[in-house]
Amino acid sequence: MNSFEQISFEEFKDNFEPIQNFIDDEAGMDGMLFDICGEELNYVKEESSSGTVWTLIEKHKQRYILEGFHIKDRVGYIITAIPNTNINIKLEVIFEKKKILQEQQVEVQQTKQTFLQKLFGIFR
Repeated sequence: MNSFEQISFEEFKDNFEPIQNFIDDEAGMDGMLFDICGEELNYVKEESSSGTVWTLIEKHKQRYILEGFHIKDRVGYIITAIPNTNINIKLEVIFEKKKILQEQQVEVQQTKQTFLQKLFGIFR
């Protein structure tokens, strides 16, 4: 049975070397994402048995990259130069920008509460 582990998106890029989408110059994820329809999907299907196809899925407002060609919850596909030959890898894709935005939202909320505390003497 294959193992199932999590690695970061940066580790994924370093280990498997995603290729650029040569069909769409404006592809998502810095040009790495292949679409789920049309010419891009046809290319992904052609490559699907090579071990170089990965599926970006979104589930419960989280994004993951799963090894192989999947349809359920798919957002798009990534093709890599280096195939995954030994293990199934589950990648939790959380971009730093998203983490920073969430932290900033918490800081703004805390600042609002502090302001209201000072103004009205509430939230004790």
